[in-house]
Amino acid sequence: MKGKLTASVLILLLALLAGCGADRHIEVSTGDYARVRDTETSDAGTAIETVQVDRDNQTVWFALADGSQIIVPFTSRARAAWPAGCPTNVSSTRMEVLDLETEALTIASTIFENPVLVRNCPPEPEEIVLRSDGEIGGGGDACDGTSECIPFELSSVATSLPHSMKGYELYSWTMEENGDWIYTLVTGTNRAKSYAELAPPESVITADDWVKITARETSALQSVLDLLPEGETLLWLDAGQLEGAPAIEASFPGQNVVREIEQYCEHRDIGLEVID
Repeated sequence: MKGKLTASVLILLLALLAGCGADRHIEVSTGDYARVRDTETSDAGTAIETVQVDRDNQTVWFALADGSQIIVPFTSRARAAWPAGCPTNVSSTRMEVLDLETEALTIASTIFENPVLVRNCPPEPEEIVLRSDGEIGGGGDACDGTSECIPFELSSVATSLPHSMKGYELYSWTMEENGDWIYTLVTGTNRAKSYAELAPPESVITADDWVKITARETSALQSVLDLLPEGETLLWLDAGQLEGAPAIEASFPGQNVVREIEQYCEHRDIGLEVID
């Protein structure tokens, strides 16, 4: 009896030792997340219908109750920096953090400073939470450390731009002071557009399907093009002709870059026409 007891204690001890430091890591999945639980107590929770996470293009889409959408790029935090939550006697759950690339995100009357999306623990159900950055997890879940935290549960996968009757327009430019290339994709229309209208870095889709998505640097442009429906038409226009345009150093990148984008559009079945 004593031998059996000793063996059982040894097995338990080995299991405990094996569990020490063996934290489980959970990631944010690409997909469509619906709001859950008591979000109606928050203005922002009521305003947001769904959150779409697109890992391929590193963007988050917030679909609002008024029919508009806010699109924000994100950066995934290094795995070693994922916060721990939902501790047990032997381990914790490490929760992935997506840093939204904006200093503040305003939803209804709520302002999220340095906003983040955090994969919530426990692992099931699969949830993410929207909150401001700060102390996360510790003795609880991803909402610990903040008073404003909105949970969303994974429901489906779907992220794409609507088809436009007049196609889409692309404007690009670089300024002498920093040399960065800016690319702005907008819904095609017959009206003239202004630099002040297209220059702000925020991306948005309104209730009437007006689209404006801004990407910095050429490497991010292909991610924006991935959002276009196959078969869509795209005009690449001279940003220097925009109303109120400042002293733009150049409106189009070098020929090699332009050709690379043309080939990518051909691969995606997007009818690109460059008008310089």
